[in-house]
Amino acid sequence: MPPLASVCLGGILASLILAGTGCNPAKKPLPGPPPAPEAERAPAPKPDEGKAMTPAPAAPPTPPTAPAAPAYPTAESLLNALVAKLRAADLPGFFALAGSGVSPAEQRKINTLLGERKFQPSATKPPAEAAPGSYTVFLDSPADLAAAGPQSLKLTFSNDPVKGWAVASVSAPAIEVILAAKTAAEKKPEPAPAPTPPPPPTPAPVAKGPVDFARDFLNAVVARDFRSAKLAVDAKKLTDEKLAALFIVVEEGAFKPHDRNPLIGTAAGTDSAWVIARLKSEKQESDFGMEMKLSGEGASAAWKVVGLNFSKLIQTAAAQAGAGDIAYAPIKTDLQDGDQLVLYFDYDNASVNPRAAKQLRIIADILRDDPKKMIHINGHADALGTADYNEALSDSRAAAVRQILLAHGIPAGQVVTKAFGFSAPKAPNVNPDGTDNPTGRAQNRRAEVYLAF
Repeated sequence: MPPLASVCLGGILASLILAGTGCNPAKKPLPGPPPAPEAERAPAPKPDEGKAMTPAPAAPPTPPTAPAAPAYPTAESLLNALVAKLRAADLPGFFALAGSGVSPAEQRKINTLLGERKFQPSATKPPAEAAPGSYTVFLDSPADLAAAGPQSLKLTFSNDPVKGWAVASVSAPAIEVILAAKTAAEKKPEPAPAPTPPPPPTPAPVAKGPVDFARDFLNAVVARDFRSAKLAVDAKKLTDEKLAALFIVVEEGAFKPHDRNPLIGTAAGTDSAWVIARLKSEKQESDFGMEMKLSGEGASAAWKVVGLNFSKLIQTAAAQAGAGDIAYAPIKTDLQDGDQLVLYFDYDNASVNPRAAKQLRIIADILRDDPKKMIHINGHADALGTADYNEALSDSRAAAVRQILLAHGIPAGQVVTKAFGFSAPKAPNVNPDGTDNPTGRAQNRRAEVYLAF
């Protein structure tokens, strides 16, 4: 049996844990588990452990933080900030503001231009908006690079609804071009070549006479080139209606310049002349007269057509086509209304006859040449029938003319119509003795065309 002291010392730890007493030699200690390693022993309870804990009050909720205002709420504010950096020669600050919008290659060019070469934002020319979100910053060149001319930076901005405006791209001019201009300016000028002797004087051109200008006019009429023909006339003395009527007669009669002496000058003076144009068709020959005046002085002097007489040509065209019961006189001159182109109709009929259709095709060509030209069509009737019936008939005639012009591609806004019934005859409807005048009534069944050019 081991000594009592040994038992007491060996079982003291177990006795303290299980019984909370010291060693009792009268009692044999109960066996217990081996002591836990030092690292696994539970920490001694704190004085307050085992007591009921009062929960701490909950912290109040944190209010939401307002979003930060955009750094640059407008494109102008960002532009002003960038320009201010350039004026202060703060290129690092400029690049920091531009961020990823300026590429390394553009940074190198800007460093060369505004750092080494001393370009500056223009003192007299403020930045300009080239397009929405795109700006041009003009630069003043230093004295040694003035030969390179004005330069500029191109800035493009983008806008984010939350972050505000930012730089999207920066473009600087090519430094190679600027330096090349400087090199070229620094080169010494080459000696001027020896002067070459002046060429022999060129003989003065022979001045064109009235027949030469008349030939140009005649060729334009035959070719139905209204614009060139109008350039050859004095617009103050020769109306567009009369010029268009000449086009109509030459076209309808299929006339061409005569192959023998197509132009004959008569009564030529220093500033006026009369030229006869001889024409022929497959069936007949005819002619018309051109009154001409010299306008201008010196090299700018030119002959102009100021008057036309082609009544013989009208008679020839009417005879070879056969007028029948429909009157034929494509131009009428009235002291009050001036010149009018005239289209005639059958009795009690609003259909456009083939002859009038030819005339309208030429008028359409003239109108198509200039969309600003306007045409006014006045419909008329003879005196047989009631006033209401003839007013409706005259309106139908004007509308028929208008419809053909529209079919030739003339916009509706260029054509204006008006109906007069029998209220404005051009010839008597009855003879002096009161009998019917069929010839006069045929001239009243018409549509008059006014070209408001």
